[in-house]
Amino acid sequence: EVGDMDGAMSSQNNLGETYLELKRFEEATACFDSCISNADSKPDVIAWANHNLGRIKHLNKDFQHAEFYFLESLKVTKAINYNVLTGESYLCLCALSIDQKEHENAIIYAEKVKMLSEKTNQLESLKEALLLLAVAHEAMNDSINALKYHKQYHEVYVELFNADKHQKIKDIGFQYEIDKISEIAEIEKKKNEELAEANNQIEIRNDQISEKNRNITDSIQYAKQIQMELLKPINTSAVEGLECALFYRPKDIVSGDFYWSIEKSGFLYIAIADCTGHGVPGAFLTMLGTSFLNEIAAYSGALNPSEILDELRVKFSGQLGEDEFRNGMDMSLLRIEIESKAIQWAGAISSLWIYRRDLKEIEVLSGNDQSICFTDQPKPFTNVPLPYQVGDQIYLFSDGYPDQFGGPRNKKFMRKQLKEMLTSIAEEPLDNQIKQIETAFDDWKGDEFQVDDVSVLLIQV
Repeated sequence: EVGDMDGAMSSQNNLGETYLELKRFEEATACFDSCISNADSKPDVIAWANHNLGRIKHLNKDFQHAEFYFLESLKVTKAINYNVLTGESYLCLCALSIDQKEHENAIIYAEKVKMLSEKTNQLESLKEALLLLAVAHEAMNDSINALKYHKQYHEVYVELFNADKHQKIKDIGFQYEIDKISEIAEIEKKKNEELAEANNQIEIRNDQISEKNRNITDSIQYAKQIQMELLKPINTSAVEGLECALFYRPKDIVSGDFYWSIEKSGFLYIAIADCTGHGVPGAFLTMLGTSFLNEIAAYSGALNPSEILDELRVKFSGQLGEDEFRNGMDMSLLRIEIESKAIQWAGAISSLWIYRRDLKEIEVLSGNDQSICFTDQPKPFTNVPLPYQVGDQIYLFSDGYPDQFGGPRNKKFMRKQLKEMLTSIAEEPLDNQIKQIETAFDDWKGDEFQVDDVSVLLIQV
């Protein structure tokens, strides 16, 4: 029975965290209060419940109660030597102090996290502590220490990034794939040299090849799982009246196209990107691109689309360098102000199409003639205000759809035909449009192989 109660309280805390992520603060608070008040709750559950109540109070700008709950959590974590949550609570107290402009307190808390992280080798917590120390010292006009901690933050960030990159490469199985393909090639060579051998020997070798191919496919399937975890559904619910629909079809198991959206600082950002290559190499760039966009959104203010593209290019060039990042990615990026619904856009090679309902035609806006890649003479991307009327429809897409070969003469679909098709169905419901877009693609492709990853995003304003 005790074990059942422990499990129930842990489940209650997990449910509260789910409500918290959904910003359903009342339900989350009820779950955490239940964990704290239940005499059978384990100390770590009580510590997490207090910590999460502090997060809720902080989000609601109730700074006094937020501090109370974080300190309550610390009392428990210190007693049970729960170092991970101790560091998290100190980080939250530091951020809370910065929001209240109590920068000296923020430095004290951040130093505690720094010491604890160095002691326990928790690089993620150390990175966050160094960034907050830099922010606090900068707010106090202590430029020397601000610069020192910024440099230390960057060093830890690079160390984490490289470790993560190497681990992902290992997980995805690049080396495994290369080794196994080499083995398969060697087996095929031997097979051609030994045709005189008995049929049962050939059958054995074929079985070996099939097994190795299955292993390679399993490795790439694992890469797909990682990629799909990073690709979150586009959520437009923050903007009243905004609807979207997506046709997304990778050429291979994993994709070099990706889509991305986030709500930040009163704006909704939406992007479609096309990375150089497809399959595993393209998928690796999509993972980096998604991670960098999330980082830019997390640590920057309300940037306009062109500034985000500029920053994304800096991050890619800084991490991959000249030789690895000559080709890069094309991207189309929207920013929609939630309150006024004003829209801005920027494009790297990619264009934006908008169907003007009053004119019954599609207008084409061209992006900058440069990809997000390493270049000796980078130029700033251009920010474009996008006026519209209610009922207009925006299209963001990669070049996979118009570049698809097929039809009676095995030609490319082409942008002209795509524009004509989209215009003809633009005033139908979005679900119907996506079905027709998918059907038209399949009919055109027929039995031909798919030449590239395909992404077509419709946004009705």
